[in-house]
Formats: sequence, C-alpha cells, structure tokens
Amino acid sequence: MLSDSISVRYIHIILVGFISVLNRFNFHLDYIFLHISNLILNCMEVQIIETLKEAGKALKAGEIAELSGIDKKDVDKVIKVLKSENKLYCPKRCFYDIQK
Repeated sequence: MLSDSISVRYIHIILVGFISVLNRFNFHLDYIFLHISNLILNCMEVQIIETLKEAGKALKAGEIAELSGIDKKDVDKVIKVLKSENKLYCPKRCFYDIQK
C-alpha cells in the first residue's frame, strides 16, 4: 500500500499544481489530464487491492473506502473497473474480494 505520508489525495494535489504550471507554457492539457487521470486511477486500484489483501475477507465498498482513505464515490468507480478486468468478484451482494 502507499505509505501513510503519501496518499492519493496528496498525489492529486501535486498533479493539479503541475497542470497549472504546464498551462502557463501552453502545453496540451487534455492529453496531460488524460494521463494524470489514468495515473490516479491506477494508484487507487493498487490501494484498493492492497486494502482487500490486508483485510483477508470480502468487504463492502464503504468499508474499503474507510480502510483505504479513498472517497466512496471513487471506490465505487474503481470497483466497477476492477470487476470488468476480473480482478475482483462479488462473493455475495454488495461485498467485494480479490479474484483468486
């Protein structure tokens, strides 16, 4: 899991500042924003998978959000992506676990 001193929220703040600097030099922000969004999504995916591994059991989205420190809306989005990639499954309704 990401260290306690560096969370997804801090990475997001740093990247937003980076975008504002690039904006001053007229870089193509759409292209940069797309790659930064993918980077943030990948960080959240890793953090959610690590949280489920540490828990060792199926968790609800709200529990994942609480343990990982990620906003529940973002957790829901990432869970949808991870399910489509067959990295997560639902052992019972509203619970998620790592695909084994």
